[in-house]
Amino acid sequence: MIARPRFSQKYIQSIISSKHVTNWRMQKVYTPFIIKKMLENNGWTATDKSREEILQMLEWLAGSTENGA
Repeated sequence: MIARPRFSQKYIQSIISSKHVTNWRMQKVYTPFIIKKMLENNGWTATDKSREEILQMLEWLAGSTENGA
């Protein structure tokens, strides 16, 4: 996860369990820092292939977290 903590303007990276995340969705990223971090960590690009991979993961993640995995 890449996010800003409360009361701070700096971004942080953290690893959390998927069971603590709800409302899985795909969202366009505009923040240069987040785009840079995603690409550094073999993240997704703005290609159709990446979009399909994300949609498949979202489908799996939504099902696995609903079932208490």
